Amino acid sequence: MSMLRAGLVTAGVVSMLFAGTAVASEQVGEWYAAGLAVYIDPASDRDLDNDLAGAQLSIGKAWSENLNFEAEVDYLEIDGDGGDGADFTGLALNAMYLWNRDARFTPYLLGGIGAVNIDPNRDSSDTKFQAQAGPGFLLDLWNDRWALRAEALGRYADSETDLLVNFGLQYAFGGDKQSPVAAAAAPLDSDGDGGPDDIDQCPNTPPGMAVDEVGCPLDSDGDGVTDDKDLCPETPLGTAVDSTGCAIQYTLSGVAFGLDSAELSDDGKKSLDTVADRMNSQPDISITIEGHTDSLGAAEYNKALSKRRANSVKSYLEGQGIAAERLTAVGKGEEDPLASNDTEEGRAANRRVVLSVDES
Repeated sequence: MSMLRAGLVTAGVVSMLFAGTAVASEQVGEWYAAGLAVYIDPASDRDLDNDLAGAQLSIGKAWSENLNFEAEVDYLEIDGDGGDGADFTGLALNAMYLWNRDARFTPYLLGGIGAVNIDPNRDSSDTKFQAQAGPGFLLDLWNDRWALRAEALGRYADSETDLLVNFGLQYAFGGDKQSPVAAAAAPLDSDGDGGPDDIDQCPNTPPGMAVDEVGCPLDSDGDGVTDDKDLCPETPLGTAVDSTGCAIQYTLSGVAFGLDSAELSDDGKKSLDTVADRMNSQPDISITIEGHTDSLGAAEYNKALSKRRANSVKSYLEGQGIAAERLTAVGKGEEDPLASNDTEEGRAANRRVVLSVDES
């Protein structure tokens, strides 16, 4: 057992002294060959000497990140205590479990089974089952293809257990290897919006907000107000808008008046319900309500009529919970026609209410 303990101690010392960043072992998918000298401490009942007695050749493949498989053949000539010796010719299939394949120092555990032909007096022979197991290590040498290999094994054959220390060189096929390079770190994204910090033009985007290619909140209709604040998400391109993304000035759809009338229609009230909802959700805005008329009648009369129309709208919005101080009614009369007053259709279009949004 002294040889086994010596092998374990040696592996530990080498691990501490030579750990580094170079690659000691072959990489996954690569083939390798190892040529090793064999020192044997035979079982006492064999009456054979301790000796550096032979050699071993192994050919294998790196099967996975932690596993190698290899085939081994070895030949030993061992002198006997009384002059007679024995020859051992072995064949085995081994599995190796490796740690830190990509490091300079790679420890492993080896286990294998096979057959050994034992010629005890060098004049007769017998083939026996053999099994072996033990620790070992690989240590990177000068060009990342060559490695020092050493292992301490217990080998059971012919009802006896021998101790072996194998040491030599292992070569990985496939050209010079490169030392592993750590995967590039993922770009830093401090606000977690999917836009890396190096291109993020809006670095403090709230969590969960949809952003564009430069990490800023989306503005789907291109009105300059981001989607999360836009109360009018389909504003026509080029329309001047307020901070809520709605047109700064627009004619209320459905809020039209009959001839010489300031009474709201049912359709007009529905349009004003939408305005009231918006204003209740945005308490920081106030509006100016402009009443307009056609050109029929005296200008002074039309001015007063347009003011009554604006006040009708104002009164309705107040009834929907909008504070009076947020509403300003103005009568414009016939001053700003929307269409020609020469046709009935044009005059009907001019009898209207226009809202202008003022930020408070």
